[in-house]
Amino acid sequence: MPRKPPSFWTLDCETDPFSEARAKAGIVPQPFIWGAYNGDTEVFETFKTPGEVADFFRDKRTLVYAHNGGKFDYHYMRDDINSDEKILVIAGRLAKFRIGLCEFRDSSNLLPVALAEFGDKTEIDYALMEPERRSDPNVYAEICRYHRNDCVSLWHKIKRFFDEYGKQITIASTAVKYWQEMSGIKIPRQNKVQHDLYKRFYFGGRVECFTSGAAHTQFDVADINSAYPFAMLSSHPFSVNGRISGQMPHSADITNSLFYIRASSQGAFPLRTEDGSLFFPVDSNFGRARRSRDYFVTGWELLAAMERNAVQIHKIHEVHTFDQTMHFSDYVQRFYEKRQTAKDNNDKPGDVLAKLMMNGFYGKLAADGAKYHEYVIATSESLPFWLEGIDPHTKKPCGKFVEYKRWDNSRYLLRAPLSAAKQNQSYYNVATAASITGFVRAHLYKSILDCSGTIYCDTDSIAARETSRLEIGKRLGQWKLEMRCDQYGVAGKKLYAFRESQGKYTDGYGYYDRKNKTGSWKIACKGVRLTPDEITRIAAGEEVEYTPEVPTYSISRTLPRYINRNVLATYKNLDELNA
Repeated sequence: MPRKPPSFWTLDCETDPFSEARAKAGIVPQPFIWGAYNGDTEVFETFKTPGEVADFFRDKRTLVYAHNGGKFDYHYMRDDINSDEKILVIAGRLAKFRIGLCEFRDSSNLLPVALAEFGDKTEIDYALMEPERRSDPNVYAEICRYHRNDCVSLWHKIKRFFDEYGKQITIASTAVKYWQEMSGIKIPRQNKVQHDLYKRFYFGGRVECFTSGAAHTQFDVADINSAYPFAMLSSHPFSVNGRISGQMPHSADITNSLFYIRASSQGAFPLRTEDGSLFFPVDSNFGRARRSRDYFVTGWELLAAMERNAVQIHKIHEVHTFDQTMHFSDYVQRFYEKRQTAKDNNDKPGDVLAKLMMNGFYGKLAADGAKYHEYVIATSESLPFWLEGIDPHTKKPCGKFVEYKRWDNSRYLLRAPLSAAKQNQSYYNVATAASITGFVRAHLYKSILDCSGTIYCDTDSIAARETSRLEIGKRLGQWKLEMRCDQYGVAGKKLYAFRESQGKYTDGYGYYDRKNKTGSWKIACKGVRLTPDEITRIAAGEEVEYTPEVPTYSISRTLPRYINRNVLATYKNLDELNA
């Protein structure tokens, strides 16, 4: 199935260490060594400046990958990126561009995890990279060995991915292509009208703070085993249009339907607030003088609410029932088995790659072509052409670009919405994605009701004082007990700290104190890097001033900058939301 990919290189740079002192002085760390590796020839080249890197690759018709390059390494190379050519930007990340004949890509779009998760990343004391330390030849030699290992390791990860799954830009496009070739089925594409009709039913994961503040108490944290792959084992809407009615369908058709209803819900259904966030209303006076709201829900959520006697339907506005359904069991089982085999063989990279493929599929189904743009870097001379919608090379119409931001001292970053034809090519089937995400929310909702003393939930996990009724096991959809805890600080969604009371928390994505070599806290602090103590203080009502050690690199600014923040609790009172 996968085709033999062309030869490629991996690229990395080492910079002055990130530090609080540099951040407070506004000093952006600068790279002092660059390395590029080609595993086919086992050639490793080193460079001192990004200009040397550009000159080396300019005349080579090859591919170069840097991990997180689109939000870091490549920003040091902005001056050398070709003018008047389309570049690919994904979620603010430089995903693909060219310098001369050479194409540069960000491997984070293909492997969207920290490379340390593969289990073979070399460690180094970053203080060795301070200018006064690295001037020692022995220290510099150690840095060079570490640097080369990173480039070589990344090359072999990408090579293995290509060999097993083919060469695409992103993990999502790879997964969709793999499933279509494996199943022999082409995903039916919706148009913009169909996409917009069913996008109303598409929501993200359930994230809720059931309490706030900081406290010492015993509680557990449990996770669903592969929540979205578990959902994909069941059948979901697959045709591009549903039959519309105003009646409740037969029970067999509930899960392949989407419902627009007026109802009273006891926390079963999502509702979007004015700021775009989700909450799950508990409609007041349920069972008596009921409050009702309009909800867009999947059949899985409606069925879960009916099973738990948690909904009163007052009016059915629309029911969209899909005659064609699809499950993705063969796809999920293939990668689930690959993961088990990799674990049995102590093959950490194989485990991670299979996990990425197993989880990378469903999100692509909700792709919204209207959110995609084309980007180009224009010179002063070509700028008028692009603004008038004329390609300066061919002098043919290409759609009008708008001046977006200055790219460097003499060029401009422009963007334009995709053409209608390209937009329609970008839609898949948001109804399928809505049903899969609705399945996971329904599964989590029923599990929350099976717990007591619930503190927090996030998409596929629950923190609660009593979790004994959860089905613990290793199968997909069962739960695993991740931590037993004795202290929490909950300051808002994606802003919490849980302290483990038994053993050390070493799962890799919690807090890890390099100085003390401990990691007994699980934390979340989206957009900032805080310690458990800081999060706990915020949860208790304090304001914490946050100065990032790492500057923010952005396509919309010519230079990176440090963005300081005062962090406060973001918890919203559920009683006020439900009022």
